[in-house]
This record gives sequence, structure tokens and C-alpha cells, in this order.
Amino acid sequence: MKEYLSHLKAPDRRTGLILVLSAILPVLYVYNGIPSFYLGTVAPALGLDGNPMADMYAQWYRFGSVFLLFCLVPIIAGKAVLKEGPGRFGFAVGDWKTGLKVLAIALVVAAPFLYMSAGQADFQAEYPLSKLAVREPGRFAFYEFTYVFYYIGWETLFRGYMLFGLKDRYGSFGAIMFQAFPSILVHIGKPVGEIWGAVAAAFLLGAFALRTRSVLYVFLFHYAIGVLMDVFCAFRGGLLGG
Repeated sequence: MKEYLSHLKAPDRRTGLILVLSAILPVLYVYNGIPSFYLGTVAPALGLDGNPMADMYAQWYRFGSVFLLFCLVPIIAGKAVLKEGPGRFGFAVGDWKTGLKVLAIALVVAAPFLYMSAGQADFQAEYPLSKLAVREPGRFAFYEFTYVFYYIGWETLFRGYMLFGLKDRYGSFGAIMFQAFPSILVHIGKPVGEIWGAVAAAFLLGAFALRTRSVLYVFLFHYAIGVLMDVFCAFRGGLLGG
């Protein structure tokens, strides 16, 4: 039994914590943090089933779940167990000159592809995640603002704690690969174009974060891409003001 359990011993505390969280937290999100769980379990428990705003509430539940599971839990666990703050995991300004320059170029290059993809039926069916949010400009703007919590959570876990936390032990390439696996798999079920985009992004954004020594610029890029896709899909799908 002792020999069996020895295989479960992590090489060090930081590596063990990060790898355990990276295995558990995405599973919790996929099963308990998604809109269908909110609509089928949470809303009825709160007496909100059948609410006319349920479509948007379900997405806010998703955003909050990702922020809680992917951001707050790793930060609290890192501080409590490792005695290390977020700065150890890429929460820094880093190389801001390179970060802002590459961010601007990447957005200019990506925008036309996003606009073209937004005209496809599968993307219009997927985005915006809440079709109800688009019906009023003020509501849509507020909804897109709240979207930031989803991306903060996403980048905290994958490009923050996993990437920077595992780099010292597994090297840059190894850390990029570790964060790529779960971040790609969580996209399963999305439009096929987005899946392949997630594959490319997992590697490119990981390298970008390491180059700038920060998750800030990766977060800004990812969030901007999400907002642009919503706006383009709503515009090309005739949803704005509908």
C-alpha cells in the first residue's frame, strides 16, 4: 500500500497544488458552473425558474462560477498553502512596451477574421451567449462589462497559476503544454472554428504571457476578442435593437 501511495506524491508542494486544482476546477465548472446547471438546479432552488430574465441570469451565473473557481480559489489556495501572492503567478505589469505593441497588432489582425466568422450560422447561434442581453443597448453594454469576470477567471487559472506556476519545474514548453490541455478541452462543443482557434491560442497566448512576464496583456486580448465576437455576431445576425 505504501508503495502504491508513493506514486501519488507530488514532486513539490507548488506543483502538487497546481496540478490537482487544474484537474478538479475545470470539472467543477463543466458540471456545476454552466447555464444548464443554473437553469435546472440553482434557479428552481432560488424560486427563479421561469423568470423572463433567466437567459441572462444563467450567463451571469457562468461568469461568476468561472471567476470563483478559476480565480478566487487558486488565489486563496496559493496564499494559504504556498504563502505566495498573485505576483508570483504573472500578476504584474511585466514588459508593458512589448505587451501593448503585440496586443494592438494582434487585435488588428484578428478583427477581420472575427467579423468573417461572425457571419457563420454556428457562431451566430453561439454568440452572444445571452440573446436577451442584446435587446437593449444599455443592457448589452452592461452585460459585456460583466463578461470581464469570465476572462479574469480563465486567465488566472490557465495562463496565471498553471503557466507561471509550473514553468520552473517543467520549463516554458512544458508549462505551455500543461495549460493548453484543459483550456482546449473546455472548448469542446463550441463552433469548430473556435476549437481550432483555441488550440492556436493556447500555445501563442502562453508564449505571449511568458514573453511579457505577465497575464495582463493576454487577458486584455482574450477579453477584447470575446466582446468583438459578441458585437459582430449581434450586428451580422440582426439582433441589435431587436
